[in-house]
Amino acid sequence: MEYESDDYAFVQEKRAAVMSEIIGFSNSSTNPTNNLYTVNGLGTIIENDYVFIRVTEACNTSTEVYEKYLRGMSQLLVKMLVNMPKGQEYLTAYGVIESYGAYNGAGFPAIWVKLKKVTDKGIQYSPLSMTAVEYIRERLPAQAFKAYDVTEGTALEQIGTLLKGLASEFSNAFKDLSQRLRKDGKAQIVQINKSFARLN
Repeated sequence: MEYESDDYAFVQEKRAAVMSEIIGFSNSSTNPTNNLYTVNGLGTIIENDYVFIRVTEACNTSTEVYEKYLRGMSQLLVKMLVNMPKGQEYLTAYGVIESYGAYNGAGFPAIWVKLKKVTDKGIQYSPLSMTAVEYIRERLPAQAFKAYDVTEGTALEQIGTLLKGLASEFSNAFKDLSQRLRKDGKAQIVQINKSFARLN
């Protein structure tokens, strides 16, 4: 028998997996968008913990979704290209699978996977938005906080910018940083045409 290099069903005891195109996120099993979270008019943050994924074969039931694409998986791996204030960053995130089903509103075969929320300081977040916001807070602080970015202007202007930024940050020092960054719309939009999830 002859096999192509990518023609196999198992890797040791695990089913072979493939990176599949993400078509959006939502807070329900309908109406996907490219936002990891949404801030409504009242300033309330709504976590989009449903991931919509394009698949090769249509499914009609959640059992079919599991058998074809999720069997043996307890977590979903997502590779997403996220818009940051000064560019885009590829992030890898994992989420525990809570539920799943077929999605028929895309015009092509698709499924949705709901990820279990994670809790931080009593607030529940989508694991994907949490990964994105934590990344900007820890790795890109100059893009997250005004006090860090003093790259433009003369030396005197830079000192002025620094002092203004520090005053602003000090006034917010005891507030929840993750919530603040979300309310500012940081790390919210994903380039879904360049983002993928791993399925069987």
